[in-house]
Amino acid sequence: EFSQSDLVVKLDANPTTGYEWTFQIDGSAVQPDGDEFVPASDGDQAQTGEGGVHTFNFKADGTGEATITFSYARSWEASDDDKTVMLHVAADNGTFAQVEEQA
Repeated sequence: EFSQSDLVVKLDANPTTGYEWTFQIDGSAVQPDGDEFVPASDGDQAQTGEGGVHTFNFKADGTGEATITFSYARSWEASDDDKTVMLHVAADNGTFAQVEEQA
């Protein structure tokens, strides 16, 4: 979801498996603005084996285009379970004009 100046990306995650989301930005039209993992349970501590949602925040920066590539993997190995999500974004004068997922 995105507004004119903010982009929020929510991805299902389960860090107890060793998998985590990382991202890379190609282009200057987007800047990272923090991220947070929230467990699915209501408690303060994630239960073993429990997933949740990893939320990433981005801000539009200037005018131009960028690609944000999210990778869900273990840092120590490559696997068939690895996932990738790519978003193409366009910013116009510090506001998001377009955000679309790449197939």
